[in-house]
Amino acid sequence: MALTIKENNGIFSVAGSINATTARQMKTHFKMVINVFSEIAINIEKITEIDTYGFDAIKTLHTDAVSSNTNFFMIGKDVHGIYERLTCNSDFATV
Repeated sequence: MALTIKENNGIFSVAGSINATTARQMKTHFKMVINVFSEIAINIEKITEIDTYGFDAIKTLHTDAVSSNTNFFMIGKDVHGIYERLTCNSDFATV
């Protein structure tokens, strides 16, 4: 499934798969967003698949946001599972 990213009132809804095929697209998109917005909120409710490349993309996004002094938030019912996966395998910090 393709990846779509839509912004509405400062919240970026990500839908579809974040995997080896789409992770680069996501990282490229949000690198531009970080330069424009002082805060990034990502709604993950409509993510249907996330693999190792997807987790790496989210970790990279978080790292880039922190280094640019951009607040980073994830919204969704499965967000705790993503945070757990990232914190078990890295120094990804939750705020």
